[in-house]
Amino acid sequence: MKRRQLLQVMAGAAAAGMLPAARRGMAASPQHLDVAVVGGGIAGLAAAYFLKDEAEVAVFEASAHPGGRCQSGRRGGWHYAKGTEYLGPPDGALERIVDGLGLHPVEIPSPMDVHFYGGRFHVGAQGYARLLVERGGVAAFNRLVRALGRAAGAYEDAYEFDAGSPLARLDDITLAEWFDELALPEIYRDRFNVASRGLFGAAIQEISALSAVPELGFDFLEAEEIENLEDLEGEDEKDGSGAYSFVTGISTVTDALARVLGERLLLGARVTEVRREGGRYLISGQSAEGESAMVSADGVIFAAPAPITLDIAGAVLSDEQRHILDRIPYSTFATVALFSESPIFDQAFDLAVPDGWIFTDIYDSNWVQRAYDDRAAGFAGHVAAAYLAPPGYRDRELMRRSDADLVAATVSDLQRIFPAAPALVSGSEVTRHAYAYPVMRPGAYRRLARLHRTMIGSRVQLAGDGVIYPTFEAAADSAALAAERIYEALNG
Repeated sequence: MKRRQLLQVMAGAAAAGMLPAARRGMAASPQHLDVAVVGGGIAGLAAAYFLKDEAEVAVFEASAHPGGRCQSGRRGGWHYAKGTEYLGPPDGALERIVDGLGLHPVEIPSPMDVHFYGGRFHVGAQGYARLLVERGGVAAFNRLVRALGRAAGAYEDAYEFDAGSPLARLDDITLAEWFDELALPEIYRDRFNVASRGLFGAAIQEISALSAVPELGFDFLEAEEIENLEDLEGEDEKDGSGAYSFVTGISTVTDALARVLGERLLLGARVTEVRREGGRYLISGQSAEGESAMVSADGVIFAAPAPITLDIAGAVLSDEQRHILDRIPYSTFATVALFSESPIFDQAFDLAVPDGWIFTDIYDSNWVQRAYDDRAAGFAGHVAAAYLAPPGYRDRELMRRSDADLVAATVSDLQRIFPAAPALVSGSEVTRHAYAYPVMRPGAYRRLARLHRTMIGSRVQLAGDGVIYPTFEAAADSAALAAERIYEALNG
């Protein structure tokens, strides 16, 4: 799809004085709204964005900043992600947002990925493929390519899921079980377990095989069956990485949404209860200073993690909705930004490490900005971001360990590849996400398909990456769907 080429919104315009023109606390909201949106991450902001010209809407966000897991830091002119790092080509609802806000995504320069395995660096998509073939053989590689081709061609998102489709059985088994069926060697389990931990906060024996199809399909989007290893020789990623960000990171999107919403966004407004009284919904909450307030609304969109939604919205959800939300577990996640005067790692955007390390990936946080921002040549220092994921979704250790311990463990593992790393690190910043990933366990698509059916015609809607798929793009799609449904419910 072609997208309009509009003026780029630079992060300089997102400085503290301009981001956002939001109000503080629930007491600043109008006493009655058409739609109240609970949660100011990408889903909540996008839902309000789609409704802002059609309804009196407000977003209630408990923290002092919008964006949820989409956060960025700034140091010496550099912008570094503390959550979401990159996207596929923007499409669907996200493309509508990007175009409507006049944002300009940029393709991440190649090499996008490097895998460190067996004491060697395997560069780019073809380097990765060569690693799999060298360790697992041609036949196994071709079996995976064929299976992914069939699955990707028939894939449907959760709200479109058909329990009678040929792919439905992949929702009933784990990714590890699917790999067993395909007789894939151990190298596939090792490499994809690292990817699964980084993408979903869960191991391959914990997630639905169907949930892995979009991500595996992206990795092997243009892969073809081969006859021998020589078929993988030649120029790598000649058509680009296929992954996108913005010059100053993904938070460019949530920051721009916050600016557009302005006073419709209320920060430091923690919703504590939602209940129904007559034909309206009463939303109770507190500010960060403890000030209590209540507003009413004709409809509500919950765009918060399932455990938070259950805690505040149990009285207005159906028995089936509560049952389904209660079965969505969440995994933790943390980032460790490492600051240095000279680069620790700057040979690719993303370096994936062996399974079992405390982090799954380390990113060159300067990679995109250095390629597209003319000012970057004058910036000092370097930022590398390590992404820490648990060994399985039930493990909460990342939330309990001290910052100093997480930094020390990160640098220790990093030293296995770069011996000079401890001497180079001059500072660090740790960011934790308690509700990082809604885990797509076996049966997830069946459950979420039922959940979506319960919302048709309702003035209570659910949005967020927990109701379609755990990605930034899917969260935007869920927001558009929730906005459309609630508008129809309110307007007949």
